[in-house]
Amino acid sequence: MTAYPAMLASGITLEGTFSPYELFAGEANIITGQGTAGTVAIPQFQVCSRDATFNLIPWDGVTVSGPGKPFCIAGQPIPAGSQGPVFLGGVFNYLALVWGAADPLTLAAKKAAFDGTNIVIGKILGVGGPITYAPIP
Repeated sequence: MTAYPAMLASGITLEGTFSPYELFAGEANIITGQGTAGTVAIPQFQVCSRDATFNLIPWDGVTVSGPGKPFCIAGQPIPAGSQGPVFLGGVFNYLALVWGAADPLTLAAKKAAFDGTNIVIGKILGVGGPITYAPIP
């Protein structure tokens, strides 16, 4: 995963090409909230579930029902034991999310993990290279 870029504007100097960070993969209501990290810090865009005390933990990549089911995505890094922003709804690009160190899941499994929530997992649709248009006569 590429690091989330600095989005601050700065002067009129040409800084290079524009490659937007594609966090979203479609249109839907974006719902945000807050959560408290458990004993482990949560990285930005980490897929999260809850532990037995209702604190945020990184999703284990296996549990799809009950307390360990994924239900949100961290909007910012959240230090252990601290509150931070989370996304509770939206259509997210699966390549932009942090799924875990050993991510063996298919796109279909990632989509299915969020069944019953307001989060939809998708991918960016488009072409693999630049588009060449015919000249206007």
